[in-house]
Amino acid sequence: MFYGGRLLAHISADSPEEAVEPAVAILSINRNAAVIIDSDKDTLQDSINATKERIVEEIIQIDGITWITDGKEIENYIPSEVLSHYYSKPNLPALGRFEKISDYLDRNVGPGIGDKFKSTKVELAADICDILTKEQLQADTALANRLDELCGAIKRWNRLE
Repeated sequence: MFYGGRLLAHISADSPEEAVEPAVAILSINRNAAVIIDSDKDTLQDSINATKERIVEEIIQIDGITWITDGKEIENYIPSEVLSHYYSKPNLPALGRFEKISDYLDRNVGPGIGDKFKSTKVELAADICDILTKEQLQADTALANRLDELCGAIKRWNRLE
């Protein structure tokens, strides 16, 4: 199940019988759960909101995987080389850890590109997957470790290990 932003408040990892309405009981979709959550933090010192903390606790209770991004959003993991290639703009600077990608794109690629990004996120993600290499993913050791953890859990859940 994919979700976005504020929809997280309507998701529960409690058993389907215990889920409080109008929550979507993710365990009724699959008995295994991995949830990746944007931190939405503006600085390292900012805290995670109560909804995100609740989801993390619920997922821990069912031995699932939770991952709250180290930066503001999942997009902050995209290497600048990939953005340079995608937007045909050589030598783009690195996207800051707590920077909104829409602001970054407006400033570095062109005015209005940030708004266009917001409306084409899924398309951009698919296109970036075609550009992104395993080596680029492994260059960020924290990201590589989280991806290894996630892939390992999915393999275990599917009895592939």
